[in-house]
Amino acid sequence: MRFVEIPLSGILDFTSTEEFKNSVVIPVTPQRARSQSINPRGSPGDIILILAYNEKDELVGFIGALPDRLSLSPGWRVAWNSGWWIDPSRGREAAMPLFYRFLDRWNKHVLFADLTPLTYEIICKTGFFQDRIRMGTRGYLRMPLAEILPPKNKVFKTLKWLFAATDFVFNLFWELKLRIWKNQNQMDKKIECQFISDLDSSIISLIQQESTRELIRRGEEEFNWIHDYPWVIQGEPEPFTKRYSFTSHARRFEHHRVKITESNQIRAFLIITIRENHLKVPYLYYNTGSLSYVMDFLLHFMISSRVHYISVFRKDLAEYLIKYRTPMIWKKRIARYTAVSKDLAGILPVDYQLQDGDGDSVFT
Repeated sequence: MRFVEIPLSGILDFTSTEEFKNSVVIPVTPQRARSQSINPRGSPGDIILILAYNEKDELVGFIGALPDRLSLSPGWRVAWNSGWWIDPSRGREAAMPLFYRFLDRWNKHVLFADLTPLTYEIICKTGFFQDRIRMGTRGYLRMPLAEILPPKNKVFKTLKWLFAATDFVFNLFWELKLRIWKNQNQMDKKIECQFISDLDSSIISLIQQESTRELIRRGEEEFNWIHDYPWVIQGEPEPFTKRYSFTSHARRFEHHRVKITESNQIRAFLIITIRENHLKVPYLYYNTGSLSYVMDFLLHFMISSRVHYISVFRKDLAEYLIKYRTPMIWKKRIARYTAVSKDLAGILPVDYQLQDGDGDSVFT
């Protein structure tokens, strides 16, 4: 087995090679490579992609890294796992060697933000990680059967047309109820919700004030990088996407920054993303007593923008969504599986906070 390591400084050159262009499987898309290359928290020599080739020189696996740094332990550089793919028929032997090489290149200073239950189980068995399950809430504002069921198994996939028809009929009638709810629950006229392009001084001050316990503190430079260089492109898939195992294109992909004020005083700042009809809140900062304003905005925005469902893992927002009276069809608890290497966990306070966008989640 042969391994190839790609540093941050070489990721753009790699996507220009004939090897990359002719590969049956591609480990990174051009837009993702471009974004990675200007990571404000990366260094030129950081290993951000490790490839595994078999004896026939076929790509059978890869593992990626997103460089970052801790805010609660200044000076500690870390890497989030960002993609871990193994060829199901030819790459099983590459899985753990790739994993251990990733650990070694980053001195075990690594984190996993969003694992599948199976990968989470594997990670925990290695003994190198402190596991952490974050309980969140998912709320369905409209019927999304055609979106959530077909990916689960082949039978559901063949019935997508039926689920789509069911969704259409149900949502046609449900829309009336949503409009009535929106008209009966108007936001306070003193509350203003603005979609903004740039972060002003009041937003920057709020972020600094409300992020003191965050494991990873984002600032204006990072937020601009995230906004300007997403990893998912809105539009029709390009030919290369068939060779890529993760999401690179979506019919709908939006990234919004929202400032909420009351009588011209800032109360909250949040970033929201929509992929297809699924809304997430990667980053949220608010003053005490302002969470109700955030929830009011999210519900009104979801109704007017025809969003189907929302997922949040931030504890305060997830708890509020469960208890808050909404026009949701139903709500349920969901889990996000995370892991932090024990080398890092040993220097961190037990009450550190994560935002939903930490790691590479905000990009996708």
